[in-house]
Amino acid sequence: MILSAKNTKFLTETFVSIFDLNYCVLRNYDSLPLEVGKDIDILISFDSLTQACDRVQDIAALYKYKVVMSNNELNGFNLVIKGDNQAINIHFQLWVSFETNIFYKKVPGFSEKVIKNQISSTSQRVNTVNIKTPAKVDEFVLLLKQVRYKNKASYQLKLKEILNGSNEKALIDATNRFKLDSEDWVQDPYKIDQLMKFLIWKVWKKQSLSNFIKALLYVINRKLK
Repeated sequence: MILSAKNTKFLTETFVSIFDLNYCVLRNYDSLPLEVGKDIDILISFDSLTQACDRVQDIAALYKYKVVMSNNELNGFNLVIKGDNQAINIHFQLWVSFETNIFYKKVPGFSEKVIKNQISSTSQRVNTVNIKTPAKVDEFVLLLKQVRYKNKASYQLKLKEILNGSNEKALIDATNRFKLDSEDWVQDPYKIDQLMKFLIWKVWKKQSLSNFIKALLYVINRKLK
């Protein structure tokens, strides 16, 4: 959806306001703040979540926009900002879940969870505003999940672009082990599952278990409130 000039300005001010917080836009950031897809997926740290939601709502109030905020299955909040005859959906999430084996896929809530403090991010100028995005090797692993379950051509192209332009040891090791220089590997769900499992440990190492426990305790604590 191409945003109106007013909503482009609103989104620009939103990203300026949260720039000091610990977040990164997970994907589909290339067209921001001029155009948005179904939603804007933002991974954010536990200690930045409340501030981010408050700041978005404060800016929306200045524009006299309506904000509908809802809990997203205990993984952060969804904010729907309605104004100027358009709706912008911002999803602030606290972790990304990876279901890399049968147990994780069959038992709801159990998975390897990656949180923002685990992911390296970088600031880049996107059109008219500075936005924090994942470092390339982190973005590659995060996009694998999207390809595994949605398999959009744009995600496949992004994966190949990162792979071809990277000299990260983790990706070089993955290419050699899983033959990622072939053309058809993105069509093989089993290979993608194995690749995710391999790279989660290569890129994020032992923290995946501690972050799973941290996320689980956070969910339990919120349920008790």
